[in-house]
Amino acid sequence: MSKPETDVDQHNLLVEEHNASQEKITERAQDIVKMFFLVSGGALAVCAGFFSAGVVLPIEVIYPVRGAWVSLTAAMMLIGFTLLLMLGRDYRFGQLNSRQIDSGEQSTETSGWWDIWMWGAGLIGFICFCTGMCFFTYAAWVFVTPNLVAS
Repeated sequence: MSKPETDVDQHNLLVEEHNASQEKITERAQDIVKMFFLVSGGALAVCAGFFSAGVVLPIEVIYPVRGAWVSLTAAMMLIGFTLLLMLGRDYRFGQLNSRQIDSGEQSTETSGWWDIWMWGAGLIGFICFCTGMCFFTYAAWVFVTPNLVAS
């Protein structure tokens, strides 16, 4: 009689460990996504402050700065979309579990498309973020180098 209870207890423990692991992964993913969102916005704000100071930029800096603005704006939009997808997936999962508890019937699991779209948007957003930061770094390098040589 204790054997089935032990198996059930062990199974419940494994389920709890799995759920805790999934929760930690989701928290880390949200933290990373929020960090990219914050840094992208910060880079755009610093650049906007720089331009509002009326600094004249050399022509060779204009296109990298434009590329950075487009890339970082796209990154922020995609990262926001990723957060929205995470929320949607978790809401859908909660609704399926609620329905299962209320009716006692087995609900189908959430679609794998949520994960595909989340990963896709997140990875493309990450690439846009890296591209934008590289553009800003290059623009800063081109802008600062003549000033350093002249000093």
